[in-house]
Amino acid sequence: MKCLALIAAFIILVSLAPQPSFGQQDHRVLPIRAPLNVVLVFIDVDPAWFGASNINQLLEAVSAGVRETAKSALDDSGSIFAPFEFNVQLSAREFRLIQLEEFRLSLRSLNLPAPRELLEAKGVRGSIASIHAPTALKMLVDLSRRHYPDILDDHVIFFICGARALGSAPIYHTFGQLPETGEYGGELPLNMYGGAWYGRYVFVDLCALSQYEDYPPIQNLDTARERLALLTTYVDEIIDMQFVKSTLYVPRYRLQVLVDVLVVDATRAGLSFELLVDRFDLEAVEQSLKTLTPYNLYTFTVRHVRAADVPGFMNIITLDQANNKALVEASMAYDLLRRANKLSPGEGDYQYVPAIVVVTDYNTRVYLKDPEDDALGIALPDPDDSRFGAAAVAGASYYLLSYEGLAATVAHEIGHVLGLRHPHDDFDEVAGRSVRSMIYTMSIETYMSYSTTWVEAVKRRTIREGYYPVKTYWSIFDLDAIDRAIISILLSTYEQNYREIVDEVSKAGLRLDDMKTLTEALNTAKILAERSVELFRSHNYLDRLEYTGLGAQLRSSFDYAFMAMALTELSKTYTNGLIVQNERLRPQIESLQAEISSLTATLNRVKQETERTAEELKSVEEAVKKSLETNEALMNRIKMLSEEASQL
Repeated sequence: MKCLALIAAFIILVSLAPQPSFGQQDHRVLPIRAPLNVVLVFIDVDPAWFGASNINQLLEAVSAGVRETAKSALDDSGSIFAPFEFNVQLSAREFRLIQLEEFRLSLRSLNLPAPRELLEAKGVRGSIASIHAPTALKMLVDLSRRHYPDILDDHVIFFICGARALGSAPIYHTFGQLPETGEYGGELPLNMYGGAWYGRYVFVDLCALSQYEDYPPIQNLDTARERLALLTTYVDEIIDMQFVKSTLYVPRYRLQVLVDVLVVDATRAGLSFELLVDRFDLEAVEQSLKTLTPYNLYTFTVRHVRAADVPGFMNIITLDQANNKALVEASMAYDLLRRANKLSPGEGDYQYVPAIVVVTDYNTRVYLKDPEDDALGIALPDPDDSRFGAAAVAGASYYLLSYEGLAATVAHEIGHVLGLRHPHDDFDEVAGRSVRSMIYTMSIETYMSYSTTWVEAVKRRTIREGYYPVKTYWSIFDLDAIDRAIISILLSTYEQNYREIVDEVSKAGLRLDDMKTLTEALNTAKILAERSVELFRSHNYLDRLEYTGLGAQLRSSFDYAFMAMALTELSKTYTNGLIVQNERLRPQIESLQAEISSLTATLNRVKQETERTAEELKSVEEAVKKSLETNEALMNRIKMLSEEASQL
């Protein structure tokens, strides 16, 4: 009701604005085409390493191997989902002289002993120097703000070679305490980092060590061609897998979402509900989802279900004790819980999202059909419409529950249901196949990764009271992906509603030009949709920092897209009412029209008879007049004869 009241108030406001005349104008705004400006910033990187004589020649060589357009695709089919396409436009900057010296000094100041707890967790003995990756990214952004402030509104990839400043190949790490358990999390070694809330930035240290042989330090490559190929791969993959992320499922857009967390206990000793509550930070899950989609209203339930109480459930768990591994078929787990009436979808007007977490004593993985293709979690497709995710199923060991807690796992799987993918896998529209590059799961700060890089978000605090906090647990690329998809859905709904209204009015035999209120509403919706596209093209998708509610402000592409959709939704209701009223009054109108026709015919007949009678009267009048004239002539003749007779 509050939402409708806001929309109604908005309609009153826009009705006061000057409206363009209605005609057969094109109301469509999709597909959206926009530029994607990507700035490559080279710091302490010599173009000669890649066979180029200068930075411009290097940019030209890289551009030749990078995709020209970046799109979104649905699942692994390659079919286009979100109707938008970005034309990739690369440019380059480099640090020189004083700028370069400032970078070197700053990087050296960050090269400190790595946290002992992190080294122990990674099984590293002794002490090594390492650089805190988020701090390094922030340092690069701060330097750019001083020297190249114009680039920070674009997508930026910083390519650096820290070895030239440090004298040896640097190591980067993330580190922090996990909020639910107090254990330590993070990654080491890293050679890149990105995804933090404050901008669409990634840095890559081309000379640093990583955990993956496919991405070696460039000093380990023998030829300029190999080094150029690696540099081009970084640029192309970061654009495709991070900047313009494909979505796994069509995102669900519903105002009311019920998240039902079911922890299925298949451990030998059994989980106590107290341990479950202690190891599950529900507030963190709720807060993370509210920052992901603040326009949705979330309600949560948490339930503990013993696997032994679900008929057949223990039979779908396959144990591989040699590898300390347990496998669970995700769709069967969902079906068994549904048949046992453990799911509670209810009948309310909300989206029901069960998040099923199967806990065993082993490293628990889930799969669909093929046990070889297992994962930590899976989003099951909706049986009625496979474009959508319906439920999240994940596996967790007792150790994982004790070490990490459940919040990240639950939020991760709900993220899949809402449409997000991992940072390390995607669908490559150019190659026409799925791609998987695990280096990105370690280096992107998000709940959607397979690592605990998201622990960096725990350190952040709300920067303005009363607004959504900056502590999102999602990468900026996740937020962009979900926003683009939702905006596309809203604008697609606007277009569909608009067409339906025009078609229904035409079928009813009415004319839009005669319906001023409806015409003004449609014209206003079109203006709103066009404004949404303008902001979409400038990457102003949703202002989370100052978001206060649907229709409460018009700051972003989402706001305008929502209002365009909402206005056409209300216009559909208004149109249906007009058509129903028109149909209800049609018999009376037709009866009145028949009576009018009959009266008109009678009037015409009477008029004709009157005209005929008038002509007859005129003829009689003329005959009488003629007789009178003849009579007068005779009387005059008689008088004259009488006068003559008297004279005789």
